[in-house]
Amino acid sequence: MNNQLLTVAEAPSPRVAPFPAGSMVEAAPEMIAEAEAALEINDHAAALAALEGVYDFTRTSPGLMNRALLAESWARMATGDIGGAEDLLARSSDITANPEFTERDRAEVLYRLGCCRLQRSKVGNATQLFTLALHICHTSGDESTKLQAHILQWRARCWLRQHLPDMAREDVELAIELAEDLGDTRTLAHACFQASVVCERQSQWLLARLYGERALDAYEQLGDQVNCHKVLNNLGGINVLLGSAERGTSCLGRAVDIARGIGDDIGAAYALSTLAHMTLKLDDPAGAKNYAEQALSVLDGYEAHLGELGNVLLVIGRASLEEGDLGQAESYFRRADLAFEQISSIGHRAEAWVAQGDLARLRGDTGTAADRYRKAATALQDVHL
Repeated sequence: MNNQLLTVAEAPSPRVAPFPAGSMVEAAPEMIAEAEAALEINDHAAALAALEGVYDFTRTSPGLMNRALLAESWARMATGDIGGAEDLLARSSDITANPEFTERDRAEVLYRLGCCRLQRSKVGNATQLFTLALHICHTSGDESTKLQAHILQWRARCWLRQHLPDMAREDVELAIELAEDLGDTRTLAHACFQASVVCERQSQWLLARLYGERALDAYEQLGDQVNCHKVLNNLGGINVLLGSAERGTSCLGRAVDIARGIGDDIGAAYALSTLAHMTLKLDDPAGAKNYAEQALSVLDGYEAHLGELGNVLLVIGRASLEEGDLGQAESYFRRADLAFEQISSIGHRAEAWVAQGDLARLRGDTGTAADRYRKAATALQDVHL
């Protein structure tokens, strides 16, 4: 696996070069359209390349400059440069504050900023931004159905992070309804994908698989390989939960192959993480540790992937526990708890505390074990209340 991920430069600032030749100014819309088309197929490097130097050619066109800022901010967020994306969105917010822009334009900036905040694990702030963006869409009178669908399926992720699956379910169902009304295949695929995740969280495995397969069909129709491997990753785990380990393994193998084929190391790491979980459930701790360590070599150090990093660390700790290496298990459980603490996920931390309780029990320390179990149970009770 190639572990050298794309390194993104600092976000550019508008330059003060003399105004460019007319032909170059006329090329700006094409540059931006090329970047937007690249984003549609998740080619973020191509989007950044297409936008290189574009701000020289958009100084007299706030509309074009804002399109460029939105496109570049999304590409930077997707490649891990969340700070750079937020800087660009701050400039977009200043531009869209002008009266020539609509309320929908301002809602778009809030939505994208919310996505960045969620990537930073600032879940509460992200939820507020998505909710405000939806309110603006509802009251603006502008055509914003597609934007609303996107906001809803992203806000559903926030509800899940806050252990509110019923609210997430409401959002994704409305997002699907809006996407169906639009007849927009890509928006519908995104909504169905998130609906699958929500149903999985609610232990509705058959419905989760139905939504996942619907999303996969749409992404295959679009030729969207990035999202194909993401859905296959989820379907792999769902099929295992439904008792079909062979079908699950096939989905996960396809997910890894597709991700590696398009150079998506992070995507491959997520699929390997799922394979590690599945292999551990099948009583193969050595195999589970192998998959998890491959995933860890990619995920370690990425702020936007702390949740999955914690999951991988837990698998390695659990595998070590089954192999009798209690010292190594303790180290990995501690690291997992730290990762989950940084994303403020009580549910995930509870998993780490249960693992620490199991470790203490094996050591004969029943007092510590009981304390860890009690802490996890209390935390989960507080979440559900």
